[in-house]
Amino acid sequence: MATYTIKPGDTLSEIAKVLGTTISQLAKDNNITDVNKITAGDVLVTPNLKVSAPTASSSISSPTIVSKPSTGTNASSTGFQYDDFNYDKTFSYDDFSYVDYEESDDVKAAKDALETQLAQKPGEYQSQWQAHLDETIKKILNREKFSYDFNGDALYQQYKDKYIQQGKMAMADTMGQAAAMTGGYGNSYAATVGNQAYQQSLQQLNDIVPELYQMAYDRYNQEGQDLYNQYAMLGDRENTEYGRYRDSVADWQAERDYLTGRYDSERDYDYSKYTDDRNFKYNQYANDRNFAYGQFVDDRNFAYDQYSDDKSYAYNEHRNAIEDARKQAEFEEAVRQYNEQFKYQKERDAVADAQWQATRYDSQQAALRGSSSSGSGSSDTGKTKEKAPAPVEEKVTYSSIEQDLNDFIKSGATKSKISAYIRSAKNAGYITASQAQKLLQTYTPRGYTY
Repeated sequence: MATYTIKPGDTLSEIAKVLGTTISQLAKDNNITDVNKITAGDVLVTPNLKVSAPTASSSISSPTIVSKPSTGTNASSTGFQYDDFNYDKTFSYDDFSYVDYEESDDVKAAKDALETQLAQKPGEYQSQWQAHLDETIKKILNREKFSYDFNGDALYQQYKDKYIQQGKMAMADTMGQAAAMTGGYGNSYAATVGNQAYQQSLQQLNDIVPELYQMAYDRYNQEGQDLYNQYAMLGDRENTEYGRYRDSVADWQAERDYLTGRYDSERDYDYSKYTDDRNFKYNQYANDRNFAYGQFVDDRNFAYDQYSDDKSYAYNEHRNAIEDARKQAEFEEAVRQYNEQFKYQKERDAVADAQWQATRYDSQQAALRGSSSSGSGSSDTGKTKEKAPAPVEEKVTYSSIEQDLNDFIKSGATKSKISAYIRSAKNAGYITASQAQKLLQTYTPRGYTY
């Protein structure tokens, strides 16, 4: 089995020529569905064709038909040798290089402005009112429930001192008035009325307690309301301060977003210019590289085409020499076979002529004997028979053969003898096979066929 490694620029028709086969056979041997698509590096195979050497005929009865030598082209069967294609040049080209991106002055200015803004980000909110709010709410939540103890009420003590003093003065006046009525001497009556005046004064103190309770309760409520009002005021101040802080944060964020957008726009524009220039330079590089590679491929293909042409020429010369030798051998063998066949045919013709003459002579003799017997009515017994004359050589035609057959039938010849006569005439070449068949059907009906 011969193999061939596909090289760049090869076509299946060229490979078929090299391998001495056809495109269709090569495609069939290698399961190729599209003869226009082959891949460099693939290995094609083609079976070797066996060549039968011409043989001389050894018998004139069976001439030999000589096989045609194969036209295989692999070195093992034809002896053709040729160096493999070798292209010592390799394609090389510098890699594409381009400077790294560097921001422009406008981009750097926008970036600096953004970084300055980012550095000025407001810190976490610090409340100056939160401690006051916590303290006030603590007072509100931890305030004791209202309770009143008049003994602990300073106003009650003032009223108490006042009414005791007034009671004592009323008691003294009353006792003095009672003593005057009795001549200036003290007595139990004076003491009793004096004590009653004192108790009446103290009773006025007791009557003032509910009023003092209400006053204390109102004061408790007012203190609570004051705490709520204070908490609300502190909350307003806190909200105001926090609102100002949020406004400052919002202003900072707006400025930051503006500067970010300006930086992004500047950088995108600047980087787009960079990439456009880089892509333009790369396209130029790619075009130059492709052109250089195309030249390399063209040079390599040209070299391979020259190699293929040289190899094909050398192979054709080699094949022509083999073909010339094969044709010479075939010619000599054909001459030898023709001579043997001609000699064989001459011998067969001589045999056929002898058989024809003998058969015709026997038929003629039989016809003569039949005619003699019918003329005399009896045979001449006891007499020596005369030797029949030898048959006269005459030109044999289809009409003369029919005349002979008619004479044979009149003389009572059998179908086998008639058939043998017709066959010998055909073998001698006097009539054709179709003429022999016609005579058999006419003179031996339903008897013999050729």
